[in-house]
Amino acid sequence: MIQAMPQPLDLPMFVSPQTVTIDGEEYGADDAGQDFTFSPGTVLQPGRRIRTYTNEVHPEWGGFSYGSKRPIWNDKGDSAQLRDPNNNVVSEYGYGSKTPKP
Repeated sequence: MIQAMPQPLDLPMFVSPQTVTIDGEEYGADDAGQDFTFSPGTVLQPGRRIRTYTNEVHPEWGGFSYGSKRPIWNDKGDSAQLRDPNNNVVSEYGYGSKTPKP
């Protein structure tokens, strides 16, 4: 299972206990136009963490960037969804005001 964990400075992070192909999968915040699609051949290896930055590229974290001039994640709370190419939710993570209620 992939977990999306927003980090400080707009740094969502994905980690999986097993090898997962995530090419063509996309994730995004609640607002329209904030989706990121992983490129063909993207594979997440067991225990490896990848991050997608707002406007920076860091090869040590996978080299993924929105290339956006504005923040993607809301500091007060947001919900990240990872969706497969058929738009099915694979994993979801809410934080702050969007933390799931028990």
